[in-house]
Amino acid sequence: MELMEWLLQKGHMVMCSDFSLKALISEWSEEHLGPNPFLKLDMSCDHRFQLDFLPQDLANEEVPQQLQVVGELCADRGMAIVGALGGTIVYTVSPHRARTELYELKVLTVVSEWSGSRAGMPEAMKCSVGTGAGEKRGAAGHVTLTYASGGQILTSMGHWIELSRLDTSLDAVLRAAAHNFGDDEREQVMQEMGGLSSETERRECLQKWSKQMVSKSVPTRMKCRSKFG
Repeated sequence: MELMEWLLQKGHMVMCSDFSLKALISEWSEEHLGPNPFLKLDMSCDHRFQLDFLPQDLANEEVPQQLQVVGELCADRGMAIVGALGGTIVYTVSPHRARTELYELKVLTVVSEWSGSRAGMPEAMKCSVGTGAGEKRGAAGHVTLTYASGGQILTSMGHWIELSRLDTSLDAVLRAAAHNFGDDEREQVMQEMGGLSSETERRECLQKWSKQMVSKSVPTRMKCRSKFG
């Protein structure tokens, strides 16, 4: 915890996913990190889960680039399917958490569905993104705690390396390729797609390029590239 506090004070990002997130919640030090806003739920995910989000919320320099790219790729519906190892954490932001000025908490994605647990999640324990008709609710997917120093904790239920499917389109893939990786990448996508004849091949090609773009993106904010965790 002392090391995490030092990194945060220096403006770095600390990322905790799945098993390291379990350790963070279990060993949380209020002295070093402020009030603990997280709760590990008495359930787990064993195969895959669905992330829901508002793409426009991810288009922000305070959001890690990987999430920004996911938001661009899924600009129409805001949904991704992610694979999971057995025993993957299911967590949430406590509705009874202590309010604090030490950090700003932002829920970026929620998990609306997951495999492995038959128990329902109480509505009062769910996180949300959006409001009104556009609201999406569920367990916590990605959450940031941004400290006054500029340091940031990013928590994640799973890992992007296990990304299974993005709800994307050719136009979205081409825009994301050009915006994040340049016109050469966009041309490569167009060339490969142009050589495919069946709809199945084209869908598989879009998913392949989408996953590559997410995996090539840095898991930190673009204005702060250092990552520990």
